[in-house]
Amino acid sequence: MGLRGGYKVVQVYIAPENPTVIPPPFAGGALKEALKGHLEARQPVNRMAGVDVLDPIYVPVDISVDVYLKADAGQEAVRKAVLAILHDLLSFARLAFGQPIRVGEVFAALHPVEGVAYVLLKRLARSGLPPATHHEGCDFADVPIGENELAYEGLLTVNLFGGIR
Repeated sequence: MGLRGGYKVVQVYIAPENPTVIPPPFAGGALKEALKGHLEARQPVNRMAGVDVLDPIYVPVDISVDVYLKADAGQEAVRKAVLAILHDLLSFARLAFGQPIRVGEVFAALHPVEGVAYVLLKRLARSGLPPATHHEGCDFADVPIGENELAYEGLLTVNLFGGIR
């Protein structure tokens, strides 16, 4: 909530539903104006100065993993499975405003992939920024996302070791 002329202004951030492009698009001006009118018509009289309908800040998040395969695992099948999981972790339909990307979620999602012996996380960070460091023996920390931000898929890198080509 913000202030305008000493009165409260409701700030509403909107994003389109299930976009298929990366980065996600912003909502159109007509939709934003219609939503603003709809909300302002329902506000209590003399309580607020209005409603601001705003675009989110889209935050690309990079994930890079080294995946060590069991001896009999097929590399291509594992690569496809791992990339699909990483894509899903950062999918627009799955994430909400302000939802951080957690180190534990990456490991938990990749652990059950058939043919994977273990995974090393090499990068988890906002695109273009160095990863935050966690000082308890882990080189990575969760990626925080602000309340008016939405994470989306940045650069996904899967390096495979072992298995069958």
